[in-house]
Amino acid sequence: MEKDSGVSTVLSEVLMIALVLILVPVATISLMNQLPEDRVPTVTIKPDISSDSIFFYHKGGDYVRNESIKLIIRAKDLANKDKETIYTHMDFNITWKGNPTSLFDLGSELTIKKDTIEKKGVDFSKIKDVRFIAKNTVLYTYQI
Repeated sequence: MEKDSGVSTVLSEVLMIALVLILVPVATISLMNQLPEDRVPTVTIKPDISSDSIFFYHKGGDYVRNESIKLIIRAKDLANKDKETIYTHMDFNITWKGNPTSLFDLGSELTIKKDTIEKKGVDFSKIKDVRFIAKNTVLYTYQI
């Protein structure tokens, strides 16, 4: 009786390919779960306040997407009570050397006007502090 060794060779190769096709996705998924989360940006900000606006200048560090920026202004409201008001990218203007952009990056200037602040019932002259928040982390607190 003749031995047919070709069948076991083909079968073993099919089993090896099946094993590889199963282990590669498992290993990939395991490694993807080990990736670090997004880090909090590091930004150097220079604040300024005038009689009709609050300015934040980006002096260096990482960029921040406009959509992720929030400003929280703590002030007395018009009824002389403490109030925290949240402003999003829809409420302020970001320019980069005069050109609008989708990033708060080096050379950018964020401006929030007095009338925008007072529309939400905040007394501009009684602002205590402004918190600059990105990715749910306070990057800068400007106390007035």
